[in-house]
Formats: sequence, C-alpha cells, structure tokens
Amino acid sequence: MQESEACKVIEGADINPIDGVIELMDSIENNKLVMGLASSSSIEVIEYILNKFRCRRHFRTIVSGYDVERGNQNLIFFWRQQEF
Repeated sequence: MQESEACKVIEGADINPIDGVIELMDSIENNKLVMGLASSSSIEVIEYILNKFRCRRHFRTIVSGYDVERGNQNLIFFWRQQEF
C-alpha cells in the first residue's frame, strides 16, 4: 500500500488516541521533559496521524523506518541519539 493510500484509509477509519494519552503528553511537556518518536512507518503516515490528533508539537524528534538503515530490523533504530 502506498503512503498516500494509507493516509486515506486512516482518514476514513474511526480511530482515536488511547484514553489519557494526550493528557499524558501534555503533562510530560508541562514538566519540561523532551519526547521523540520512532516508528517503522513512513514520515508521511507519521505526520498525518500526529496532525490528525493534533499532537505533533509534543515530539522534538521524529525518526521513521525510512531514515535508518534496515529500519525496524535493527534495534539501533530505537536508540538513535539526537542532539537537543
């Protein structure tokens, strides 16, 4: 499935964030903690979902599976260090 097709499927789906997760992200931000997001999805799909739920602002860094060699097959993907 192409990324734009995936976004269309997501758009038509009745999905919502897990109860309390937006409030948790607000609390993390209010306590001056920094969050990053790592996903094996494409950046287009990641950004689409984050914008749909209006939570993009919570993540300083986003790394997609396309940004690293071997994507989700390599655990270093989840440990990639970012300079803040």
